Amino acid sequence: MIIGLQAATAGLEAEQVSMNAIADDIANDNTPGFKAVFASAVSTQPVSGPGLASPTVQLAAMPAGVGPATQVYYGGGAAAIASYRDWGQGGLTVTKQPWDLAIEGNGLFRVRLTGGQNAYTRAGNFSLDGGGTLVDAFGHEVLSTNGTPITVSVSKGPTAVSPDGTVTQGGTKLAQIGLANFRSLQGLQPGPDGEWLASAASGPALAGTAGSAGFGTIIPGALETSNTSMSVAMASLIEANSAFQMDAKAVMAANSMWSSANQIKA
Repeated sequence: MIIGLQAATAGLEAEQVSMNAIADDIANDNTPGFKAVFASAVSTQPVSGPGLASPTVQLAAMPAGVGPATQVYYGGGAAAIASYRDWGQGGLTVTKQPWDLAIEGNGLFRVRLTGGQNAYTRAGNFSLDGGGTLVDAFGHEVLSTNGTPITVSVSKGPTAVSPDGTVTQGGTKLAQIGLANFRSLQGLQPGPDGEWLASAASGPALAGTAGSAGFGTIIPGALETSNTSMSVAMASLIEANSAFQMDAKAVMAANSMWSSANQIKA
């Protein structure tokens, strides 16, 4: 009975992780550049049944359907082991805002955090700060292909951004917006404001320019929307919630049986 209680409790924890991931996807449905998350689970290591010294007993040697109960072993429940992020392209929404930029294809914008650390994002809702420097929604500097901030003098007239990320003003090139890619996007670590940080698992940033090999193009006056599918998220939430409720009932049943056994023993 205690094994059943442990397995059901493990299932509750795994389903809670799944529901947390789904809730995050739903909450960020309107977040530019957001990438949906899928939590996965695995059956945990089997545990020994009554009188069984090891879960590795070879049952294959026994005739089908024959064998003492002491050779039965049980799964240990389920455990959430990983979260897979969907890095697929989100939809494009035209905003006509001059510094709203969307990447169509591979790549991430390069930004510099307040402490000087480089970070990466798909959210292109940029603007100019008081000094004319191009920054993201949190005030982090957007970097050029040279790894330097991009500064615009508003008094010198309108600016334009081309599909390869070149920023021009009055026909003069000011800078080129830099992009980056990684060997493993799944290895990126979350940053403080929704950006992404390189890690040993992701490998170092591979710098490049929009439109070059391996990189998408930049669409000015548009934003990439979240790639969360609300229909999939809601269906997954209902499924996870149903499994959570069944695990909860299994916990209550195991607890009731354990309580009855204790009363009989007493």
